[in-house]
Amino acid sequence: MTKLIKIASPAEVAVDVIFVHGLDGDAIQTWGKDGSSNWLDWLATDVAGVQVWTLDYDAASSKLRGASMRLEDRAVNVLEALSLEDLGARPICFVAHSLGGLLVKEVILESRGASGRKAELSAAVAGVVFLSTPHSGSALASIAKTLVPYFSSNAIFDLGLDDAHLRRMGTHYRDWADSSSAAHVVLYENRDTRHVRVVTPSSADPGLSRVTPIPVDQDHVSIAKPASRDDLVYKSILRLVRDTRSSMDRQPTEAALHHDPDAIPNNSPPTDPVATSESATTPTGTTTSPRISSQTPYFLMRRAVSDQLLPLEAGRASLVALSGPPGIGKTTLVTQWASSHSDRFPGAQLYVNMNGYGPGPRIDLSELTRILLTALGAPPTAIPEGDEERLAVCRTQLSGAGNLLVLDNVESAVQVARLLSPFPPCATLVTSRDTLEPLVLSGALAVKVPPFNESESSEYLENRLGTSWLRADRASVDLVIETCSGVPLALGLVGARASMDALTSTDVATQLTSAEGALDFLDLGDDRSGIAAVYSWSLSKLSMLARSAFAFIGLLRSRRFRRDLIRAGLRLTDREAQQSLLELRRASLVDAQNSSLFSAHDLTLQVAASSAYKWLSEAECDRAWSGAVRFLASAAYAADRVLYPKRSEIPLPVSKETDLGALTYSKAFEWFRESLAAALAVLDNAPRPANTHELWQLSWGLTTYLDRSGSWEDYARSQRAGVELARSLNDAQLIAISQRLLATALTRTGHHDEARERLSESLILSDSQSEAARTTLALAFVDGAQGEFAPALNLASQAFEIYNEEDDEVGAARALSFVVAYRTQVDPHHPASPADIRRAIGTLRSLSNTWELGHALHHEGALHRALGNLGEAVESFAESAEIFRTTEDPYLEARAWTAAGDSAAERNDHVTAYRYWSRARGLLAPFGPAFTAGFSERFADSKETVSEPLPTPHPMP
Repeated sequence: MTKLIKIASPAEVAVDVIFVHGLDGDAIQTWGKDGSSNWLDWLATDVAGVQVWTLDYDAASSKLRGASMRLEDRAVNVLEALSLEDLGARPICFVAHSLGGLLVKEVILESRGASGRKAELSAAVAGVVFLSTPHSGSALASIAKTLVPYFSSNAIFDLGLDDAHLRRMGTHYRDWADSSSAAHVVLYENRDTRHVRVVTPSSADPGLSRVTPIPVDQDHVSIAKPASRDDLVYKSILRLVRDTRSSMDRQPTEAALHHDPDAIPNNSPPTDPVATSESATTPTGTTTSPRISSQTPYFLMRRAVSDQLLPLEAGRASLVALSGPPGIGKTTLVTQWASSHSDRFPGAQLYVNMNGYGPGPRIDLSELTRILLTALGAPPTAIPEGDEERLAVCRTQLSGAGNLLVLDNVESAVQVARLLSPFPPCATLVTSRDTLEPLVLSGALAVKVPPFNESESSEYLENRLGTSWLRADRASVDLVIETCSGVPLALGLVGARASMDALTSTDVATQLTSAEGALDFLDLGDDRSGIAAVYSWSLSKLSMLARSAFAFIGLLRSRRFRRDLIRAGLRLTDREAQQSLLELRRASLVDAQNSSLFSAHDLTLQVAASSAYKWLSEAECDRAWSGAVRFLASAAYAADRVLYPKRSEIPLPVSKETDLGALTYSKAFEWFRESLAAALAVLDNAPRPANTHELWQLSWGLTTYLDRSGSWEDYARSQRAGVELARSLNDAQLIAISQRLLATALTRTGHHDEARERLSESLILSDSQSEAARTTLALAFVDGAQGEFAPALNLASQAFEIYNEEDDEVGAARALSFVVAYRTQVDPHHPASPADIRRAIGTLRSLSNTWELGHALHHEGALHRALGNLGEAVESFAESAEIFRTTEDPYLEARAWTAAGDSAAERNDHVTAYRYWSRARGLLAPFGPAFTAGFSERFADSKETVSEPLPTPHPMP
């Protein structure tokens, strides 16, 4: 039964503070020792006008303990109880413990969708305190659901680790929090409760911007029972309540809210708010003056592009074909360049907008020659009527020394080819969204206009909106820049909207990334300047085949995609897929990285996504997703078998239909490198449940590549998707595998507590002794990664015993290798270690398991080094490095060369040390400076050994 208990009520109430207990909690006993509720009274005496409530509701963890509701139902129930007490008429502060925090989030979100008095509650929330709330669930709940499914209550099902409903609720709550002025305090336990950490730091973090979770020296129960007014928990809650009460005293008066409706804001926008659209600001036809002039505000000359135009200025080139996607600023760039270099062209400077893209008819050759002759001063009576005669006269008139002709916004080379053939009559700049390949093949200098880089985008926005706008919220500015993809038109629209509507960078970032998307925000309501409108002129010229490919790219929402994926998704021939992508490239809608790999920036992807269901029926979209998922799952499986041929099979009917051909290790690695972005996008965006089995297979197939390439954040991302997919299939074995793989990624990235949680569930769900051994060894890796070598040794020994009992030679040799590795750290002189490592190496050699052999040789090198056998150590480490070179694993190869160099330095062989360190540094350079730290010191003083071991990765469990 749900009821609100009033703890304290002053004569004049200004703020309501509501306490919400958690799982197996009590409205009174949760908050005080021995049933005492006195610390709740403290708030009423310490802050004037505070009314204190505590919520009583059923939240039993087990059916044996009592009743409970699912979280969504309980939220509806509690919202009704709160509205009956008229809560929402005044500011509210919630203080919530454990499950209570999830209930508070659900209640607030339920209120947002309600009507009448219930809708007032979410707007009234002024502060929320989360005490040890498991925002992403708890491993204990997951274990309880597995071990006691018939007795677990509804509440337990709402606390499962990585529960999909909790993730969705977290996303919606973050959206609400970002749009609300509510303050948040997050506190979590730093001690075990009965030897178990109920809520881990990662789960305690709700992921709110500008909110830092604070650890407290209490366990899960005592954190809700502050012993005195000096307790950190109480002081944190008191400050939030006081701030809420104080803010009410600072509310503006009604008179202060009035403003002069006739006042003009100081930051009013210019009359031409978007100066970078080549078609938005330039009228069709020529300038009436023979000089090109451009006074575009907020212009930013891109030196990298303007330098490419120098051959035209110096007379070394007579024709430049300048191309780029919609809104990239071609018109502004060429007119500004021509204006600033006018002294180099003392003759006529002529500009014509050919209107190849945009509303209205395009300029044909007949009209173009008439326009040019008129601009050159020819009277109407002197202009020939015949097209051919007029063309000849026009070329003659243009051929004077020092003339410059700018033909802007050309549809294709065909539109201007006759004027410029067999050679341009004068220095000529042609701009187009088309790549103008026929002109380039005829000798034109090709110049591609790229997007602004991050620095240029920042400079543009600073010029437009001022330094203070940029500095107020740098994170939001970075998000704005990323969303605009460096497209000047998009940045110009941001400047216009921010100026006209007085928007902060935070406001702009919120609207750009809202559910409506960037395209709605980047639209001024006309048919000439919005992003969608400007792109539409290009899209209208595409063939049906290219439109379908563009729509499919929008479905994928991946910045990089291979031709084979487009072919599979749309069921095209290879030639058709190539033709469609080349057409998109010619239209500057995609870029070609090589003959198989293409890319598009985020803004283009948003346009493509908005077109997907316009150009493809729902059935066609479903077929495209099905084809893409099946292809990626099959191809990833085939490529993974090449990278890791000894890997265990998956317990699932495998989709193997693929036409990748004969794969070598390097080709398989390259396929993964080029396909990764699309594969991750498919895992994120593909519809379910239709493709669930293949999607899980895809998540599994990516792991070897992600581990060996050091892409550990993406590794974790793919396996979080794998866990969710396995849960949706309700397949315990797949859940166990995905949790173990996710734990590997988490160990790599230093998230050891969550890795242990994942492995705990995996161990419970393991359906065989071999799987249990793999998970046990994975737990050893977590301990070893944290330097806890004694427990790691114990776990590795357990895994070795299990593998032996199962007659699993590879598993036993692998586990024995790690037994020696951890034993070397605990007792380097243990008499069994030399024989054990030789035994492991011998087994792995005989079974041709090169990758595990590489690890075992590394462990042998570490043992030799610990025993002072430095020559043997160098040999073992070097052999390990050579093996990892053959498997194309740069991280592990570098780790082995580093260890070999350190061992060589210890024996005063500085030449060898220098050579090995150089190899390691070269391999690690692509990983970033954090991975190459320490080498400068090694090189500076190679007479002393500088051992800064890299984070030690282990084979995938």
